[in-house]
Amino acid sequence: MQKDKGANPNLTDGLTVQRLPENVEGKCQKYSRIGPLTLVPFQQDLELTLENMKAACKTHFCTDLECHVLAGERGPSYTDVSQIKNWKVLLLCFIESLVLPTSTSR
Repeated sequence: MQKDKGANPNLTDGLTVQRLPENVEGKCQKYSRIGPLTLVPFQQDLELTLENMKAACKTHFCTDLECHVLAGERGPSYTDVSQIKNWKVLLLCFIESLVLPTSTSR
């Protein structure tokens, strides 16, 4: 019997994540890796949503930067946990929030 790879993971240990830098590098435009794999604690009583995962990672890494969970070393960012097929290692990228100025009409 094959295990359903799309099923929610067993989070008894937390989320295993690999940090990636803010910018892509090289000819192939891939993210390089920053440091070793990290186990991020995730409260089992929380619903497994992308927002809760991002909040846990921001808390663990003590940052206010925007967190993106990426599908691969070349992106794109996941928008929902149902898109995540491989829960072994999640790729994270922290970037500065882009705040666009709002136009005021007079």
